[in-house]
Amino acid sequence: MSYNGTVRCSYCGQTKHNRSGCDKLKDYIAANPGSHHAMDAADRQQRKKDRPRCCSYCQVAGHTRRTCATLVDDRAILALKLATSRKETLEKMAELGVGIGTLVNVKLVHYERSKSIALVNRIPWSKVNSLDAVILRAQFVKEGSTCRRRVDLRHNVPSDAHRNPILEVVSPIDALDVIASAPSEWLDGSLYEEDIYFPKGEARKGWLLDGDT
Repeated sequence: MSYNGTVRCSYCGQTKHNRSGCDKLKDYIAANPGSHHAMDAADRQQRKKDRPRCCSYCQVAGHTRRTCATLVDDRAILALKLATSRKETLEKMAELGVGIGTLVNVKLVHYERSKSIALVNRIPWSKVNSLDAVILRAQFVKEGSTCRRRVDLRHNVPSDAHRNPILEVVSPIDALDVIASAPSEWLDGSLYEEDIYFPKGEARKGWLLDGDT
């Protein structure tokens, strides 16, 4: 790779490919099987075959990510952690009456001082993992535009407090309706964003799985 980040082939000098993907080198090797380049390529290929298989997730040799027992265990650990935190979150949402159909008083845009009434019309459940990160999508009653709000239920305060509440509920829905709206796979922790916790090609995030979600 050159100093400016462009991939350059060490054989032909062209950009956008390296030596292993060079068609000119492959053609030369095919035409000259006894050449130094041909023997070097065969040696590289053999070393690649002899190299022990290593899992991209746990970094242990002998298996791949697809058959990784650590990944299976970590998915179970994550589901348990999410189920525990989400139970607490759902209880708080039910207490406040926050769910689809709830009327809330929020800013149309973050930098405005005034607020408007909006109707919560969607909750992306896979992103709701704790009390301080509840995503609500709502439509403003008068303007008709929509907004996405990340609200903090853990530190929510009453609307008559000295400072503005983090989430001001104007018209709550029934607690039983809130509870009934939660998907079962969300409650048991099996519904989550896979790329956040287990992105393909990346090693295990021990700091994330061994700590709080």
